[in-house]
Amino acid sequence: MARRVEPRRRREPLAALALAGARLMVETDQAAIHGVICRELLRLGFPAAVLEAEHGPAGPRPPFHYAYTAFAPSVQRATERVLGRPLERLRLDPERSPLLRRVLAGGRLVHTGRALAAARELFGGASDHQARVLYRLLGLRHVVLTPLRWDQGVSGILVVAVARLRRSDPDAIDAFALQASIALEKARLFDQLRHQRAMLESEVDRRTRELTLAMRELQEADRRKDNFLANVSHELRTPLVTVLGYADLLLSEKLGEVSPRQRECLRTVASSARRLRSFIEELLEHSRHELTKEGLAHGPFPVADLLQQAARSLAPRLHERAVSLRWRVAPRTPQAWADRDRALQVLTNLLGNAERYCAEGGHIRVAAAPERGARVAIAVTDDGAGIAPEHLERIFDRLYQVGDAGQPRGPGSGLGLGLAIAKNIVEAHGGAIAVRSRPGHGTRFRFTLPSAEGRAPPA
Repeated sequence: MARRVEPRRRREPLAALALAGARLMVETDQAAIHGVICRELLRLGFPAAVLEAEHGPAGPRPPFHYAYTAFAPSVQRATERVLGRPLERLRLDPERSPLLRRVLAGGRLVHTGRALAAARELFGGASDHQARVLYRLLGLRHVVLTPLRWDQGVSGILVVAVARLRRSDPDAIDAFALQASIALEKARLFDQLRHQRAMLESEVDRRTRELTLAMRELQEADRRKDNFLANVSHELRTPLVTVLGYADLLLSEKLGEVSPRQRECLRTVASSARRLRSFIEELLEHSRHELTKEGLAHGPFPVADLLQQAARSLAPRLHERAVSLRWRVAPRTPQAWADRDRALQVLTNLLGNAERYCAEGGHIRVAAAPERGARVAIAVTDDGAGIAPEHLERIFDRLYQVGDAGQPRGPGSGLGLGLAIAKNIVEAHGGAIAVRSRPGHGTRFRFTLPSAEGRAPPA
């Protein structure tokens, strides 16, 4: 009967420790895993302790210290009184402990029945008297030491006290230590991941703060620049009115007759002054929009009225250059919902740009139609020289002109702010503007505005 019971008893520690190994895999913290190791061994009647190696740049290495013990609190206090210091302060050097040295050298389990000698080694070189007291206090009989592996080395040692060592106990404890090693390695990886994540979050926060500060500085510089442009443009405009007034007065010969050569010079002065005035007005318009772009006065208006008014404002210039302008509004096109003056400014800028790059006798077409998403689309198409592909990406940049790429500015060209202003206004309304062009085949600008469909009428 005894022969049948013994194999079952041998299988019990193996099965119990295998189940305990599964519990180890749930934990992701090293201290929690040490606690599970010692508690599960104690449940089987095996008091245990975990010795952990010191952590260095190259990984864990001796000496070892007590990371966790399964002693009852009263037993641990008594042990520390015998030793005269806390267990956590003990440092165990393999050079002074043959048992630890054998575990490290072979990288495998070691067990001994010389419990008194083991007590001297495992408690930091305790004296013979201290070892005998600890031997009786802890009830040591057999001691099993097995490595907790890390990569190609040892990160700690599991120390187990066994009252009666059975043949299967070392194998069961060694298998359990291997599972514990895997769990500890997983916990170390989790700890590294948490550390890396914390470092990454800290770096992201730092960079975000730097970028936010830089963005605020850029916004403030941009605001100061806009104020400067507004003030300078206004101050330049005042004396320019005087120059133009006297030039026109002299040309009218109300102050006396002028010679043909003088008249030619006065016309040059007046022409240059008018060109300068158009530059200043463009700068004023740009700065005015930048400073007041939050104050859009939205309201409904017919798109046909917008197209008609823009065409009338440009009629003298078109007639002078024999450029034809046709416009049409598709049936069932709803009213637009926008700041009417700003929308007129966008269309006028696009028409002026089309006229500027059209040849004498050219053609301009303007079309409006409804678009999905409660929007109205307006397109301005000309048959001018077109725009090279390398300019299309920058066509809406401030102060950028196609003529910047090696071509001189024409007499009617502006500062390159018209398209930038148009883009800002359209986007402030929640719309979009795009350009399509091929050299020699003209250019088509298209922008969208919200429609008045489904919106409440103004109070």
